Amino acid sequence: MQFLQKINKYCFFLLVFSVTFENWDPFNLSGIVSVTYMASILYILSWLPLLKSQFRLSSFKQYLIPLTLFTIIGIFSTALNSGYAESYQDSYDLRVITLIILMFLIVNHFYNDKSLVYEALNIYVISIILLYILALSGVGTEFKNGRLLLFGENPNSIGVKAVVAFLVVVSRLINDKLSLKKILLNGLYIFSTLNLIILTGSRGALLSVFLGLAILILFMKITIWKKILLTIGGIGFSILFLGIVMKTNPAFERRIMNTIETGDTGRNDLWESSLIIIEDNLFLGVGLAGALPEMMKYTGRLIDPHNVFLYVLMTTGLFGFLFYLIFILKLWKNLHQSFKRNGRVVFLVMLAVVLFNMGKTGGAIGKIFFWFFFAILIGSTFDKNEVKNSMKN
Repeated sequence: MQFLQKINKYCFFLLVFSVTFENWDPFNLSGIVSVTYMASILYILSWLPLLKSQFRLSSFKQYLIPLTLFTIIGIFSTALNSGYAESYQDSYDLRVITLIILMFLIVNHFYNDKSLVYEALNIYVISIILLYILALSGVGTEFKNGRLLLFGENPNSIGVKAVVAFLVVVSRLINDKLSLKKILLNGLYIFSTLNLIILTGSRGALLSVFLGLAILILFMKITIWKKILLTIGGIGFSILFLGIVMKTNPAFERRIMNTIETGDTGRNDLWESSLIIIEDNLFLGVGLAGALPEMMKYTGRLIDPHNVFLYVLMTTGLFGFLFYLIFILKLWKNLHQSFKRNGRVVFLVMLAVVLFNMGKTGGAIGKIFFWFFFAILIGSTFDKNEVKNSMKN
């Protein structure tokens, strides 16, 4: 049994490392078999012999019900709008269902070993640093309109992944006791992640840096004077970083100035179109299969709204959105309670950054990165004593 658990653990580490390379298709199979896809299959298979002894429904039961009802309403809504569904398979989103199952397996892994949450974050940060090194070396690198693409990953996705790694490292510097060696190492990590953000030219990633730092300082359990000093330092850093961005990346500067001058985020027309569709199909939506055809009517493109909340409202209506929102609110409530116990604000920051970027990312509901971090966040809420008592029962 211990041998199988070790295999399961190593497969988990491989999956964590692969999340950064979500769209990398090393065999050129049109994105069907990515590195993350292969790692996910290995991880799921490693769970099969352990399900009877290690799988515990109690680890995610409170999240299972709203997500199950959200999925069922999606199927029901698609059935009501069957004109868009060409086959039975169009009535459900297999990828999303698979990612939810994968999330629960990861959550269960954290439930059995809470220390894995921090090990997973360490591995994730290392994978981002490797991504930066590969970007510098030109491996899998492409620049389009002055913005970095890596292994088929679009700049905005790379940017948010770098931001999360940046905030993890910053929280360590603030909260943990560090030696000179660790300070220098974490300083190198911060430099790498910020450089990666600059290369992507992602406005959302830049704003996420400022948002994350603001929440980090606001919720930290420190004296008011330390909070004031950190606020001044954070504002100074933000101004300095913005200045560096504007000077070193002309494409980034143009994008920022365009947003400031016109208020256009590049998604305004998509959001406006989706709101029209939602207004006409408020309660049950247009179904999963109806999303792209309906967007085509108003935008002339087969494209989703680039906002997961608008997408859920559009496809499953108010009823589906309600259960999806319950899942988010339960997670926030548990994170806040955990924060009050241990003072670890980084997980609240992660939730804010993840939700903010889900509100501007195309196809976010089908990306493993977001479901993986939902698993990280759920895992961070487990209390060791509660887990031990649950395992005894």
